[in-house]
Amino acid sequence: MEKGMKAGMDKGMAGRLVRNVDSLMKNEGYSMERACRSLDSTVEEYEEAKKILSGVAFAV
Repeated sequence: MEKGMKAGMDKGMAGRLVRNVDSLMKNEGYSMERACRSLDSTVEEYEEAKKILSGVAFAV
């Protein structure tokens, strides 16, 4: 199931997650962990989203 979720994350979803986490960290002073938790996400999903945006391929 987790592999399917990662495979389903497209650049649009990845971009929104990264922007929202980065915004919470910058504007609210949240840690990465707290920002991810606030968005019902994980640090691993955030890091995977950053890889997707940078063009790094990931194994499913």
